[in-house]
Amino acid sequence: ALVARDRIIGVNYGLGHEGEAHPAGDWRELRDAAPGTEDHALSMLLEPMYVMTGRNFEEYEKSYDVDVTSADEATSAIFASEPLTEDTDDWSEVEFGQIVVLERIGDDISKSISELDT
Repeated sequence: ALVARDRIIGVNYGLGHEGEAHPAGDWRELRDAAPGTEDHALSMLLEPMYVMTGRNFEEYEKSYDVDVTSADEATSAIFASEPLTEDTDDWSEVEFGQIVVLERIGDDISKSISELDT
């Protein structure tokens, strides 16, 4: 992630064991591989990242909760490696090979998720 005052750019990108940009596999299935194996390590690479947007974060002291809204109604955004609240449905996934751009423009936040061109 690259973070500036009014912008977050998050990239979910890595390389497979042989340097390939599009390693094969589903991270959920690969998670069944024994820890320490190449397949288990690959599952960690292919996992999604997560984004949540909302308002009123200051009302939820000592938590990551917000009043969840679409990006165009939000005043805050969180980019994380896993959902940080109990309601995981509030989080958008940034899949392997994608980039998310969150930008504050005045009082608004724009959000775009795009496929990387590799």
